[in-house]
Amino acid sequence: MKVLRFYKEKGEEGLKPKSKRPKKMPNKTPEEIEKMIIEIRKKTK
Repeated sequence: MKVLRFYKEKGEEGLKPKSKRPKKMPNKTPEEIEKMIIEIRKKTK
C-alpha cells in the first residue's frame, strides 16, 4: 500500500495530505500577459 510506503519512508510526515497540483505548468500563460488580460477585463465591464 502507498500509505505504508510513505509512512516507512517519511514517518508521520509521510501521512500528511499532499497537493496533487503539478509543480510545473509549462503551458501556463506568462504573468505579464495575465495582468494585461485582467486590466482589459476591468475596463470592459
